[in-house]
Amino acid sequence: MKNNDHYHFSDFTTNNFRKSIIKAKENYTFRLYYNFNKDEKFIIWRHDVDCSVHRARKLARIENEEGIIANYFLLLHNRFYNLFEKEITQCVRDIIDLGHEIGLHFDVDYYRINNVDKLQKYLEIEKKLLENFFQIDIKTFSFHDPTSFALSCKDWQYAGMINTYAAYFQDNVEYCSDSNGYWIHKRLYDMLDEA
Repeated sequence: MKNNDHYHFSDFTTNNFRKSIIKAKENYTFRLYYNFNKDEKFIIWRHDVDCSVHRARKLARIENEEGIIANYFLLLHNRFYNLFEKEITQCVRDIIDLGHEIGLHFDVDYYRINNVDKLQKYLEIEKKLLENFFQIDIKTFSFHDPTSFALSCKDWQYAGMINTYAAYFQDNVEYCSDSNGYWIHKRLYDMLDEA
C-alpha cells in the first residue's frame, strides 16, 4: 500500500477541494486559457475529464459556489462515459450553465497521429462535433496521455484552438497535476502556500 504521507490521499476529498479553491483565491486571479494577463498572478484551473462527468459536475458546482471559473476538457473516445448519452449530455450542459468553459480533450493515439496536418484535420473534426452538439465555441484543447509527438506540438494554436501544451505554458507557467489520484510534479497545497 502506498504511504499516505507521501501521496497525501486526504487532499482528494470534496472538502479539501473547496479549501484549495479558497486558498488559491487569496493570491491568484482565476483565468481561462484565453483571458489571462501575463503581468498578473493568475491561475488556470483545469479538469481533464477522463472518468466521470458526474463527478466533474459536482466539482463544477463547488467552483460556482466559490465564484470561480474552470476549464473542463471532454474526451470523445472514452470507455467510461459517452457524451451523447442523455444523462451525460445533461451533466455537461449543467457544467456549461454553471459558467465553466468546455474544451476538447484530444487523444492523438486514437487516430495514430504523427504529423501536424493529420493533427489539424482530426482536431477540427472533433472541435466541430462538440461545438455543434453542445452549441458552444470550443476555444482550447488539451492532449490526453500525450505521445512524444503531441509533446513536440508547442504552437499556440492548432485548428483554431489554444493548445494547453503550447511553449508559453510549458516554459512560463508552473504546472501541478493530480493525475490518477496523486500529485504529479508538486503538491497543489505546497504551491499555493508558496504563492
